[in-house]
Amino acid sequence: EWLAQPVRDPSSLGNTLAEPVFGKYLALPTALEALSQTMGVVFRLTGSGSACFAFYTDGAESESIRQALIQQWGVGTWFCDTRISA
Repeated sequence: EWLAQPVRDPSSLGNTLAEPVFGKYLALPTALEALSQTMGVVFRLTGSGSACFAFYTDGAESESIRQALIQQWGVGTWFCDTRISA
């Protein structure tokens, strides 16, 4: 159904498993909300929560987002900057 109705703003996408994952790992929603507030970027949870992702338009934001994630979760945080093209 969602394929038939693509969205222009990927931040509007949801994940029905986010609520139970956030209920179990309380630091996760707190950190993502803090990052969203300070960085102005909407973070989402993948599937059952093995990873988080964010969409942003300016490549210069990549390093500041990476640094903010490391500050929240430590130096072992894995970060991958990728591009989606049409």
